[in-house]
Amino acid sequence: MGWKVDKRLLMWRELVGKRDRWTCAICGRKRGEITICVHHVWPAYRYPELRYRKGNGICMCRGCHEAFHRQFGASKATPRHLERFAIEQGASTAFLLRIPLPAKRRRKPCKKPQKPKLTPEQRWLLAEQKRNDREAKKRWDI
Repeated sequence: MGWKVDKRLLMWRELVGKRDRWTCAICGRKRGEITICVHHVWPAYRYPELRYRKGNGICMCRGCHEAFHRQFGASKATPRHLERFAIEQGASTAFLLRIPLPAKRRRKPCKKPQKPKLTPEQRWLLAEQKRNDREAKKRWDI
């Protein structure tokens, strides 16, 4: 059983690599010196609409790429994490200017459950029941 080759992903990788001249955006090393990975800035599984966008990728050497994911994890890393990582490493953050923003996702408004409106008689009965409960509790605490 082998991996399926995603041709669009390979094309995306080549486009991003050529755009960045196969140079790590963090440390500046080039392809001949070290293995270069192409990193999705917005995670591909969370933002599938950005998976093949050229602006959603940057080149990183394997060492920087692995250090980034060790520090921030693979699934929740965002451009903010990438910016923080670049600053910690002493790199420029200019590459962040070309990163696309994901489409806004609609969130369902959260509705608080409303308390049923009580009639004055029901409120009185409820208060009476609470009083009786308190008195019973006092009797058993003796």
